[in-house]
Amino acid sequence: MMHALLAIVLLAAFPMDVLVRNITPRWVVPIDSRTTDQWLSTHSGVVYGARDGKLVALDLRDGRVRWRAAVAPWTKSAVSRDAVAAPTETGLVFLRARDGRVVRSVRSGPSPIVAGAPSGFVSVTRTRTGVEARAWTFDGRPRWTRHFRGAPFGTLLPLGGDAIGLTVPGSGDLLAIDASNGHALASADGVDSLIGADGRYLWFNVIGGGIKGIDVNTTRTVVLHGSVVRGAARVEHGIAVAVVDGRLTRLDLVRGTTEALKVDGRWIGGPSAGRIFVERGDGVYVRDLTPGARQYRVARYTGQARTVAADGRTGMIGMEDGRIFIVDIANARSLETIDTPCAAYEGFAASGDTTLVHCDDRDHVSKLVAFGRHHYGRNSKLKLIVGAASSD
Repeated sequence: MMHALLAIVLLAAFPMDVLVRNITPRWVVPIDSRTTDQWLSTHSGVVYGARDGKLVALDLRDGRVRWRAAVAPWTKSAVSRDAVAAPTETGLVFLRARDGRVVRSVRSGPSPIVAGAPSGFVSVTRTRTGVEARAWTFDGRPRWTRHFRGAPFGTLLPLGGDAIGLTVPGSGDLLAIDASNGHALASADGVDSLIGADGRYLWFNVIGGGIKGIDVNTTRTVVLHGSVVRGAARVEHGIAVAVVDGRLTRLDLVRGTTEALKVDGRWIGGPSAGRIFVERGDGVYVRDLTPGARQYRVARYTGQARTVAADGRTGMIGMEDGRIFIVDIANARSLETIDTPCAAYEGFAASGDTTLVHCDDRDHVSKLVAFGRHHYGRNSKLKLIVGAASSD
């Protein structure tokens, strides 16, 4: 199953020559909209989304339409096993992922949102006092219903396993529930965006600056670091890199230790595979998290990157002119450059042997771009590693 990534736009870029092999994408197709991540819902070699207002499935091998259903998705569809759950204006439609056959249609509250989990699907609708959450089997049969007073309604955020977060981006409120039984796992306020999920711990940026960690087993806050620049933090395996009191800092969030990092350039992403990305006037470098680590250049250009993402030890650096530099993070070397029509990036995702880019071209036409995925050392999840490193 593919996991989507929302890309963060940094600043405009005007890159120059790059000394790596340039290749063309496997395929490029137009899509309905760049402003939603629905096109990064995939399963079993197919990517799902809306085209001309209807739900379609595209083959990841060539971008051709495998099937088209007479279903108008209201928001992002969810995919799990061989099933698709598509929210409509008044309910849900459950389809077989392999051929688009409608298995069951159900009514719910207005404007539902839906997410997939190992145990099935969960949909959420707004009520006058909070939200109603309902669980479904993969073929659309009801499993449980729960009401949560005062819970946020806006986005369903996969947190790992059967844990799903209910939140409204920018609101500061989050409720984590167990999709297998509907029990509340944890709640938090004052949080902004999820920056890491390590088993029992969920790590968040804090509105106003800081990092908050929630232990989903005990439902208590275990970490809160102040003086962290708002949005300028990323976490991998309990180790954060953040701007603290104006300095780039390595934080062990479980042990509570900190260590300043001296970098020559501008931190733009990481940690990923134990390394961070640093941008200088002549391109991007990677380095590990030890205090005196050397920096190694992996992409040569001038200007500023638009977005950075990682898939295991493979890094991707997107530029405004459409080039995407593919780099080996662990060995600090360039691999290839993909020439794409992208000018503004919405997200990266990966499934099987394919990496997808969701973007707009220079004419503001939404595109889905596919190219080959590197096999060595990859994870099943493609994760966002963009650092809050803008200079404005």
